[in-house]
Amino acid sequence: MFRNSRYFLQRLMEDNGGAGNPPGGTGKTFTQAELDSIVQDRLKREKEKYADYEELKKAKEKLDELDSANKSELDKLKADYEKMKKSAEEKEAQLRVKEIKDLKAKLCADAGIKSEFADRVAGEDEESIKKDIEALKKLIPAQEAGGKGTPPPAGGKKETETGDALRDSIRAFYNK
Repeated sequence: MFRNSRYFLQRLMEDNGGAGNPPGGTGKTFTQAELDSIVQDRLKREKEKYADYEELKKAKEKLDELDSANKSELDKLKADYEKMKKSAEEKEAQLRVKEIKDLKAKLCADAGIKSEFADRVAGEDEESIKKDIEALKKLIPAQEAGGKGTPPPAGGKKETETGDALRDSIRAFYNK
């Protein structure tokens, strides 16, 4: 039971008057049953000191579980925050690209360049886009507003179209 039972017995004897003798000088000897009883009493007192040890141990385990749950909840919140932050950054980048594209289209239209060339214009700000448009204008003639020629008649059909594809194609062939 005790690691150092010899030390324990020596202390026990000293507590009882030293070397098993009462202070009066007449020596009292203990029987094995009495020693067992004394040892059992002392063990019982020690066990009573630590009787709530198992309860404390269980309480600590519960506390550790709660701490780990809180940590995992905190980790989840951090992960959600990072995910939302990344999503916001992506949305800002997409918005910036759209704003630049719209600016290029507007500046090309103002300069009289066809809208098909707006994607070919380089630049990230208004000044650099305008410089690139000026260089592009030297290579491509400007488109006049409104286009050329007369608009088609109402309905989008030519006067000679009948609605029959074969007749219209034969007529177009011979009217060259």
